[in-house]
Amino acid sequence: MMKKIVILLFCIFPIISYSQVTIVAWNFEDGDNIADVAIALNNEATINRDDATSGVTIKYEDGYETGKAMKTNKFHSQTEDQFWKIQISTLGYTDLTLSSRQSGSSGSAPRNFILQYSLDNTNWNNVGDAIIIAQDWGGGFLDNVLLPDECSNKSTVYIRWLKLNNVSISENNVYPLTIGFMKGINIIFNSYIILMVFFKLFRKILTKFPKT
Repeated sequence: MMKKIVILLFCIFPIISYSQVTIVAWNFEDGDNIADVAIALNNEATINRDDATSGVTIKYEDGYETGKAMKTNKFHSQTEDQFWKIQISTLGYTDLTLSSRQSGSSGSAPRNFILQYSLDNTNWNNVGDAIIIAQDWGGGFLDNVLLPDECSNKSTVYIRWLKLNNVSISENNVYPLTIGFMKGINIIFNSYIILMVFFKLFRKILTKFPKT
């Protein structure tokens, strides 16, 4: 009996351990910055602009294809970092991938961004190369970008889309006072459930049966 159970568990183990999960996602269809799809740990996750920029206007409209986007202004020329940022939990999950889309509403919107992560909200690390934005969703796509291993199984991970410089989509300097809105849409984090969860389950099941 014991041998049969062990064989059965080993047969189903690879299927269980590689079930993909969306741990958090935004599509902005309900017109706010709160995650639209999330595991329990990320139910209240939000996406926000940087604190250094005052007077930011936020709208939810004109998204990719028929959807909505979070649109913000005030990506003007300045020395402080300007970005969108989120704070999420990856506790119990590994092999995180991220997908996102960005677009500019006019040629005066900033063109160059980069994806970054941090574990302490102070020290930031780049992920991949620069994200090149275009008007009307003609660029700025990230598709299942794999985040570094140190983002896995953490109670808190910070992610931001940082403006790299003041070059606009039209390849001029971003105008210092008034610029086109920048859009962000469909931010999705997928992950796999960590294997140790299943090892614990496996051991628990085995202890219920006597040795033979």
